[in-house]
Amino acid sequence: MRVISVPLLALVLAACGAPDVVVTVDPADDASVPVERVEPVEPPVEQGVEPAPEDGPPAGPPADPADDPAPADPADDPADPADDVTPAFIGAACSDDTGCLDGGFCLDDGLGFPHGTCTQTCTRLCPDDASAPTTFCVNDPDGDAGLCVSRCDVGRFGGDGCREGYRCVSQPRYAEAGVVRDVCWPDGLALPAPTPTAPPPSTTTPPTPPPGTDDSVCTEADLPLDNAFLVEPPGEGGCPAGMAPIVGLSSCMDRWEAFLEELAPDGEVVPFSPYRHPGSAVVVARSAPGAVPQGYISGHEAKAACERAGKRLCREAEWSRACRGAAGTIYPWGNDRRDGVCNDARAMHPAVEYFGTGAEWIWSRLGHPCINQLDDSVALTGSHEGCVGPSGHFDLMGNVHEWIDDPAGTFRGGFYVDTVRNGAGCTYRTTAHDNGHWDYSTGFRCCAG
Repeated sequence: MRVISVPLLALVLAACGAPDVVVTVDPADDASVPVERVEPVEPPVEQGVEPAPEDGPPAGPPADPADDPAPADPADDPADPADDVTPAFIGAACSDDTGCLDGGFCLDDGLGFPHGTCTQTCTRLCPDDASAPTTFCVNDPDGDAGLCVSRCDVGRFGGDGCREGYRCVSQPRYAEAGVVRDVCWPDGLALPAPTPTAPPPSTTTPPTPPPGTDDSVCTEADLPLDNAFLVEPPGEGGCPAGMAPIVGLSSCMDRWEAFLEELAPDGEVVPFSPYRHPGSAVVVARSAPGAVPQGYISGHEAKAACERAGKRLCREAEWSRACRGAAGTIYPWGNDRRDGVCNDARAMHPAVEYFGTGAEWIWSRLGHPCINQLDDSVALTGSHEGCVGPSGHFDLMGNVHEWIDDPAGTFRGGFYVDTVRNGAGCTYRTTAHDNGHWDYSTGFRCCAG
């Protein structure tokens, strides 16, 4: 068993920074894709989420802090849930190593762990105890091994599933980045850096797929009009076409992610390719089931498309309420993650698949129209029937990112590769780009009222 030097761990913990990038995975559990720069939407290797293994389904990360009341101080509550944890087990409070199970040790307040927490080193799996939260092996901040921590347990602790001073966050398993679980981590402590598992990127730059006579090869000239002849259905509850009320608010929201139509110079409304960047085209937002949702759109262009339709981009509170409902759940249906209900976990990054390499140069080509034309990329709106919020709005989690009304630039909900790294499900929130950014993954929907 490894014993961590307290001064060394304290130094490393202070130096670690929280990762703010998304990770790609290949079909072999994300072992061969490089790490992308910060500039693209999702730093390079985006993370797929495997079905829950032997340790059972995750409880999910925290709801947005703005939606939840501040937690009470456990000192004011004689029935502190932490008392229910096996005193010496992983995740239990401690003041020194003697308070932890044999082979374990205490990460105390001096290291940034409020009230201390028992742990032990691990290489993949951690022990479990029926009277304590399930455990998980995460990256040790010093990078030499893994650390056992407790999984989030809403039933035991309420709130986001962690005891006072800790938050529920999604973290990859030590040295196995394709497996992600929701664990309790100190509020004031930076997340441990992910363990590198991918080989360095190729130093050679293969050419992009050549245009040929083979119809199966997609090129930049391929911009099919997949949404031609779609018509918005009547609105519900007095809302405009394609929309439904957000329960509890006086607002309407598009039931499905938006597609576009173009206003030609002669005033005619014509189809617009969902794989094309609008650029200078005059486009109008529409919402209907069975559409290929529009990607490749900036926040500015999405806002203008909504306004031409007599609508507007959704506000943060509207988007969150439609996805999470009055209960503020983590996912549209509740607090338990259900793999495959939404279009949210593609195994291989589509740019890596299309270009046939994980070399650095591909991350400057994320606007290529063929990326979203691959199999198992964007899904038709409403085709994931269980991926629907409490007010009847589809695909708020996954499929394409959705721009909201934020002058600084924000999109919500994740997309078809990842709904984990920037917050789970409805809490997914990306703020790394301004409203001029666009790539294959950026989409939107409109609100009104």
